[in-house]
Amino acid sequence: MTKLLILSECPEAAAVDESATSWAVRELGARVAYFGTDDAAKVLVDERPECVVYRSTLNRERMLSDETLRWIGSRSRLVLWCSEASSPHYRDLLGHYRDEKLFAFRVGTDGGPQTDLLDWVTLWPVDPQWYAALDRYDHYKDITCGFAGSIGDDRRPLLRSFGDALTVRERKAGNDAEFAGYGAYAAWTLRCKSVLNDATLDGGWAVKNRVIEAGLAGCLLFEQAESPLSRWGFEPGVDYLAYDAGNPGAVQAVLEMPEFPDIAATFGARLRDKVRQFHPTQFWQRVLDG
Repeated sequence: MTKLLILSECPEAAAVDESATSWAVRELGARVAYFGTDDAAKVLVDERPECVVYRSTLNRERMLSDETLRWIGSRSRLVLWCSEASSPHYRDLLGHYRDEKLFAFRVGTDGGPQTDLLDWVTLWPVDPQWYAALDRYDHYKDITCGFAGSIGDDRRPLLRSFGDALTVRERKAGNDAEFAGYGAYAAWTLRCKSVLNDATLDGGWAVKNRVIEAGLAGCLLFEQAESPLSRWGFEPGVDYLAYDAGNPGAVQAVLEMPEFPDIAATFGARLRDKVRQFHPTQFWQRVLDG
């Protein structure tokens, strides 16, 4: 019998999701399945899991109908997990879910403000096991400052403004073998002395997965000054360095300091200690227990 089923609507995000679901699969015996597959239907109908976590990107074209959600919720504890819940694009949809009482528990993992649209807001629960090789990578941190992830038209100008100071690896769904699995992404991040983050989200700000990943990889984090990260107990100038997107030269000046490797190592160690409070144990216990 499956106690926990993680039901996802987006196979293209499998590598990103794996960073968090791997802990539940390993420690809780969870199953991961995708909408519309025989495997998902079989687990839902035959095994009747105690808890179903609906891992949603809030994409209206992919989402399950209210009727289907009610059916699942009548058989299992149904939890909504969304990673971009603070985007204004999804406010109406989240309000609909709240009013219709379709979920027993609703959680957002982008560090946005707590509202009545969600029962709990936290940060993305990255499985530390992906970064357990940090000590072995200390001598292989050959990337001064890196950014890895998807790159849209809104993000591209920011990354280009840093020129050769920034090493960029673009994740492209389905056609980039290097980022086909989360393990390759984690290994690349472990090579970075520092990581540049883009904290923007649909005209607002969020705490991206990259923050936790940079900490687990022992990297100095450059975080935009407008980011809500400081509201989560992270202190600029102590746990990370805040930067102004309009002044990339300030980041470049830090990277060019002769003592930069030592600076990066010091900030990386502090950030690593701080992100441990967001261990996936906390997330999955709250998901299961409410």
